[in-house]
Amino acid sequence: MTFDTQKAIIGRQPFYVIKLYLASCDETFGTGACLGTGEACFNTIGTCKYEPAFNKVDKVYTFCSNREKLPLMDMYPFIIDMGIIGSKRDPGKTLGRREGAQILLRDTPHHDRGIDPYLSTRSYNASERGTFWTKLLARNEYYTSKKCEVYVGYLTDDMTDLSNFEKYTYFIDKIQKNADNTVTITVKDIFKLSDRATFPKSAYSSLNGAITDSDAAFTVGDASEYESSGYVRIDNEISYYASKTATTLTGIIRAQYGTTAAAHNDGASVQQCETGTNENVIDTIKRILNTCDVSNDFIPYSDWSTESASWLGSYDLNYCISKPEKGSKLINELIEQCLLTMWWDAKDAEIKLDAFIPALPESAVTVTQDVMLKDSFTWEDMPEDKLSQYSMLYGVRDYADKVDSENVESLYISFTGESGENRDNEIRAKQTVSRWFTTVDNGTAVSTTVSRTLNQKKKNPKKIKFKMDIRHTQPDSDFYIKHPDFIDKYGEEISIPVTIVTAKQEVLGTTMTYEAISTGAQQQRYALIGYNTFGTYPTETDAVKDKYGFISENTEPFFADGTEAYKIL
Repeated sequence: MTFDTQKAIIGRQPFYVIKLYLASCDETFGTGACLGTGEACFNTIGTCKYEPAFNKVDKVYTFCSNREKLPLMDMYPFIIDMGIIGSKRDPGKTLGRREGAQILLRDTPHHDRGIDPYLSTRSYNASERGTFWTKLLARNEYYTSKKCEVYVGYLTDDMTDLSNFEKYTYFIDKIQKNADNTVTITVKDIFKLSDRATFPKSAYSSLNGAITDSDAAFTVGDASEYESSGYVRIDNEISYYASKTATTLTGIIRAQYGTTAAAHNDGASVQQCETGTNENVIDTIKRILNTCDVSNDFIPYSDWSTESASWLGSYDLNYCISKPEKGSKLINELIEQCLLTMWWDAKDAEIKLDAFIPALPESAVTVTQDVMLKDSFTWEDMPEDKLSQYSMLYGVRDYADKVDSENVESLYISFTGESGENRDNEIRAKQTVSRWFTTVDNGTAVSTTVSRTLNQKKKNPKKIKFKMDIRHTQPDSDFYIKHPDFIDKYGEEISIPVTIVTAKQEVLGTTMTYEAISTGAQQQRYALIGYNTFGTYPTETDAVKDKYGFISENTEPFFADGTEAYKIL
């Protein structure tokens, strides 16, 4: 039976399986390419005696719930309990609270069969030395960021087919041996890599000899890791170089990105900069993640591109990041300034990216009271999150200096008109300083962010919580809530647009708990402005009509075929 079939059965018994993917060597100790000698290793990098021959493959360790009368299967029945830590999205602000899980497992003496490839050569009894987890940790000290798959399903007579389970993909953060012969494994989502790594990476080399304020070549200790051309920062000066040799950066143009040429001492750090010119925000985020060692396997770039084509076309960034900064910090800035929502989807093993959109699609579903668990619905106003004024300062003067209000040249400010004496009688203001937008190129992006933010926040946002049984169809990221508590001024029940903040299984395999916030989005039709080579509306293809807007010639707000006309923003 499938997971969807089993989850509807009364008396279902949740069952958990995890797989740890730890690095192992595919060579045989002391033979072929491996020149290791003496006592055999354990085919792990931490025990390797000849690293040039280390041929990395994944060794999979599989664990399952500890239950009576388990069917025959190749798993360690060590799992005592497990809890998934759901993400908490922070639309238009940050990456939010990260998703992950904590797994509690028992520890026990172990014979090393199936683990030690050279067990038959050992002169000791493995069952009398250490325990399963103490030995695993001693042999696999480089376990952080390795993949961990968590499977949630139900106990059946045949546990060999995990395709009937829901799978969540995470990455190992910590394995803690506890005092009571248990072990706690903490796993996190892929963004943990961006917490640890920087963009750009730390300086590759330093000056090999002092330079004056006019030298047109820089000699460094080793130029092999630098890009073939690009920008470098030395002290507080950013310079361009056109080419390089093994130890020299050549074709230098000094004093770039608003900095001043200066002399620099021998040994000064030569920091590679990361720059972008009219680079769409999704490409910038992808660059940051790749630099933080996040594989493209986890980036659904095609989906991101579709979202960008619909909502992010004005966000072509211009920047220079001249010193290493945490990747997650930079992504948080882009989420706020380009109005995005990003989260790790552990089921799809993908980083999801949505624009914090001004309109929900026509396909958006409506969640009503009849599919919610009884007495689970609550809501509250969030007046503290309301805005009546938003100003953005942008156009950095000196990219080697601190990014603050004194180091920018442009200001854009807008008001909602909601702060007069007959309304709130107070200005609820927000100010942002951006290093991603320039005065010449990004005026449209700045005004888009400011106007969309104020549209989202001009009324008191609402925080909404409810629960659903897992057997019901679950909502997507953006949807409508219809509930008797939400009415118009005439007392008519209305639907309000919301976006998910948290979605987690309250009890694994049984109920879902949701938290959402209202968005101020509208259910209207929007489209891109069409090219002047297009024909009239009746003559164009359906594909063009779906994507591009046409001005209706009628006095009524409808096209000639009766469909609703587009709104011009």
